[in-house]
Amino acid sequence: MKRLLVVAMMMGLGAVQAQVAARWDTTKQVVGGMVVLETEFAQKDAIVRPDTVSALVWLGEEVDSTGENIVYRWAALAVDTGEVRLDGWAVEPLVIGFLPAMEGLEKEQDRAPIYVPFSLWWWMLAYKWWLLVGVMALAGSWYVWRNWTPKTEEIQEETVPEEDPFEVAMQALEGMRVDRPWEKDVKQYYVALGDLVRHYLRIRSGLPLSEKTTEEALALVKMKWTAAQREDYAFIMSRADVVKFAKGTMDVETHLGCLAKAEALIVEFKPEDHGG
Repeated sequence: MKRLLVVAMMMGLGAVQAQVAARWDTTKQVVGGMVVLETEFAQKDAIVRPDTVSALVWLGEEVDSTGENIVYRWAALAVDTGEVRLDGWAVEPLVIGFLPAMEGLEKEQDRAPIYVPFSLWWWMLAYKWWLLVGVMALAGSWYVWRNWTPKTEEIQEETVPEEDPFEVAMQALEGMRVDRPWEKDVKQYYVALGDLVRHYLRIRSGLPLSEKTTEEALALVKMKWTAAQREDYAFIMSRADVVKFAKGTMDVETHLGCLAKAEALIVEFKPEDHGG
């Protein structure tokens, strides 16, 4: 027993002698506060760490060995009241108590949170940077769209009045009757007259007469036209073929006869809803 007591005394004495300096950051503290124990040890001495005490919870340590002595800083959290003594340490006791009540301040009763109405101004102040970034992004997008988007010119389509094929054909025939083109170029007269008749009948019947010869066209319309219509068509086209290909000659009566039959054929195919 005596031997154990001597060993304990020697260890305590060694701890005190190993400390060059030791101090608390304050000699008074409150529960829930942080305290720091700072101590110095010579480079050659053994390090003695503080023992566990019920009023403190040790959180960590920092070591500074840049000077002649090694400086240790141990941080602790005060969790209980009373006087804290570190056995074997040459440091003043640490006194821990409660935070004293402030004079003249009465304790408020528990109450619900206060309702604060929405304020657009305070909301804008809270999000001013986000709003600024949003405005700049919108301005940049508008600038890019305004200057780099290909500009498409509006093309205004010219309104072309629809032509009446019947009126166009009748006006062309009347113009031939007045101008008498056979006196200038009989071949050109029959070419124009034949094209006029074929074009109009193609529109009215839906048959490809312009791409057919006279014989092919008559075979195509054999079951669709009347005999009189086929005869008028054959009369006009046969004489036009004679002038164009056989270089034949016709008298004025024949020219006027072809013109009259062309007019009669066009009238035969006049639209039912056409006025006049």
